[in-house]
Amino acid sequence: MSRRKLQLALYYFYDHTTLEKHFEKMAEKGWELDGMGSFWHYRETRPRKIHYGITYFPGVGAYTPLSGSEATFEEFCMEAGWELAAELRTMKIFKNERENPEPLESQADIQVENLHRACRKDQIFTLAAGVVGWLTVLWFLISLYFNGAGVLSDAKGILVAVLMLSVGIYTADDLITYRRWYHRAKANAERDLSFTPTWSHRPVQILTGAVVPFGAFLFHVLSAGSFGLYWILVFTGCFLVYFIQDRIRSYLRRRGRAAGMNLGVNFLMAFLIFLFVYGIYGAVQMKGNDAAVYAEDGFHWERYLPLALEQLTDKVYRDGYMKPYHTQGSLLLAQLSAEHFQSDEFSGETGEEGDYLQYVLTKVKAAALYDFTWNAMRRTYKGEEAWEKETDWEGAGTEVQCVCETWAERDGKKIYRYLIGMEDRVLKIDLSFQPDAEQKKVILEKLGDI
Repeated sequence: MSRRKLQLALYYFYDHTTLEKHFEKMAEKGWELDGMGSFWHYRETRPRKIHYGITYFPGVGAYTPLSGSEATFEEFCMEAGWELAAELRTMKIFKNERENPEPLESQADIQVENLHRACRKDQIFTLAAGVVGWLTVLWFLISLYFNGAGVLSDAKGILVAVLMLSVGIYTADDLITYRRWYHRAKANAERDLSFTPTWSHRPVQILTGAVVPFGAFLFHVLSAGSFGLYWILVFTGCFLVYFIQDRIRSYLRRRGRAAGMNLGVNFLMAFLIFLFVYGIYGAVQMKGNDAAVYAEDGFHWERYLPLALEQLTDKVYRDGYMKPYHTQGSLLLAQLSAEHFQSDEFSGETGEEGDYLQYVLTKVKAAALYDFTWNAMRRTYKGEEAWEKETDWEGAGTEVQCVCETWAERDGKKIYRYLIGMEDRVLKIDLSFQPDAEQKKVILEKLGDI
């Protein structure tokens, strides 16, 4: 049984000249192409010279059965020694082992026009993907300005932004290069009936299609810690299912199965991907935390909230008080936000105003980002008045580098806001009351080392 080999299919759909040369070099190394999809599929053979030719058949669907005109075209190619090796949507890849085979296509103007017609849908999809990519990057940059600490502490957000930047560059290069080639090829075909070979920028494809996405994925996995194993399983499973899906789609199409059946099978495969991803995610989430200890995104604390109103006042807060919290982290920053307040459902009816506590704690993992984090949180959480330096916190019993204060308004009530810089973290805390010395000490002790 011959060995098999997969290669990630990094290419521009129109660039058949580069693909033909690549497949010929692989054949000389003993790897013959026998499938096309998310990956190039090869089987091991003896090294030999194989000529490859790629043509485009406009109007062909990825899931529709083989049409009569397609079958006739393939038979015509077979008579000239061109055997179908693989196909993907409108692209058909033929191979020929004759020493000097006849050209697969001889009329340059028709060849250029067929390629252009076949690429229209792909160009629309590429343009749409590029627009989404650049809009996502723009949104990331805007968010970075208004909430820099929150953005850089979100590994998933960074991953998406980097992937979308790669998509934006990849698609822009694809569209621009294609348009340049098409105008030149069309002019040459009309002038002297010569075909202009296609070209592309392989370094751009490799960087944006493999190197940068892999680096972003690795960054996310390392940021997620042990939870990163979940993402490794997810991507491994997805690649495996997509590979199987490629083979099934092509097989059903060549067997003449209806497009509806082919789409149904592939929908089932996509559903299996969904079950795989969220099934593992649910299993990981159900594992949960120890009942007495919480450890999330680099933070470690006891009790449900690391700091709650009960620890600052002598009151008992029962029904009607909410305690939501959220953590996120990356290799750069980690952020924990928590809130303890009276729910709107219970407030206002008795005329009794509830206390309020909300804080955002950002742990700086990359020391070079400390000043950035401090300035970003000053900008994000600016209040009704300019920040003023506060000195009363210096004797609170922990390493406080700087404290600023301002105030904000919540439901018509004045909220006291503080920004506290410690050795490796920056804390923004909102309180419905001005803390005394003992309360300040508790705040710093509870949030200074979690």
